[in-house]
Amino acid sequence: MSSASEKRSFRGVGTLIAGILGLSLAAWMLWSYGAARVIEVLVRAGWLGTLAVVAFHLPQMLFAALGWKTITGPCAAQSPLRTYLLLRWIREGIDNLLPVAQIGGECVAARLLQRRGVPLASAVSSTIADLLMEIATEIPFAVLGLALLLHFAGESAIAVLVARVLLFASLVLAGVFAALGVGLTAAIERRIVRLGCSLGWPATARIEGLHDALKACYRAPGRVVLAALWHLASWLLGGLEVG
Repeated sequence: MSSASEKRSFRGVGTLIAGILGLSLAAWMLWSYGAARVIEVLVRAGWLGTLAVVAFHLPQMLFAALGWKTITGPCAAQSPLRTYLLLRWIREGIDNLLPVAQIGGECVAARLLQRRGVPLASAVSSTIADLLMEIATEIPFAVLGLALLLHFAGESAIAVLVARVLLFASLVLAGVFAALGVGLTAAIERRIVRLGCSLGWPATARIEGLHDALKACYRAPGRVVLAALWHLASWLLGGLEVG
């Protein structure tokens, strides 16, 4: 059997296993939450209500995808906006439905972006940069929510707690960007490549250039501001969706 045939056979088995796992997970979720309760919610909402919820969420995903494509920079030209929108949908689906600590979707999206022609280092760096931008814009969105809470409910223990959490999150985020500036990503990249070589994993060499690609995402201030605005708009739409 040729190498190409072996790869196709391996992918076919992998697809079959993934399909079985997906169906098993869906069955487990229905059993855990109760199929009757799920059906009851869908019946109450009706087809029009369900479609309205989906349609309202689409602009939010579109703005998030625009933010991702914008922060990616020159490499984004290799993939159209519909690719980023589709991968954003996949990211959200995996993060919200699977027990992957809200990062599994990003890993899958980076891999899928690479399979669409973007170099691995650029695909990973753009996904990391987009995730950091999403977290960074969540802070002013939360500050807006805190301001509304103080306006309508006045000062309270909850408001004080939220303010402290926001301050802590801001310091952590500032530390992450500071670490990027002093070259921590480059040190991690070198260790990954070195470890891969020692273990006989030559594929890890494809991650070379991650640090430079990540810094390049933030090199153009105008692009960073535009990406932030897209993500902030997505957060605001998300707030309206929940409301």
